[in-house]
Amino acid sequence: MNAKDILCKWLRDHGYDGLCNQDIDCGCVLDDLIPCQDDFRDCLPAYRHPGNKEYDYLMTPERCDCVKKIDDLAFRREAFHLAMMVIESDLYRNDSDVREIVDTILLDTANDICDDKQHGRW
Repeated sequence: MNAKDILCKWLRDHGYDGLCNQDIDCGCVLDDLIPCQDDFRDCLPAYRHPGNKEYDYLMTPERCDCVKKIDDLAFRREAFHLAMMVIESDLYRNDSDVREIVDTILLDTANDICDDKQHGRW
């Protein structure tokens, strides 16, 4: 039994599905543990979640609705890019209601990103 086998057994015995490193968007399942053959000192025990359009599965250190989190992030990015396009238009310069909505979107997105970074979700 080698170190990888010991790690795999510990993860399985404690109810985990694999490992993840959220700093580099990396995750692996027990059946294919550490396929990158990279340094895994920063990896955390993780749970497997259903994937989305982009990934077959997602790994996070907490049990959560991870797909919703990814979809929310995609929505925030889309809203941010749309808001940036509106800023460059005459509509933004000439309509205070539009300006208020766009500014709110940008501020909310910035706050969400800061909150996600602070809690290790970015």
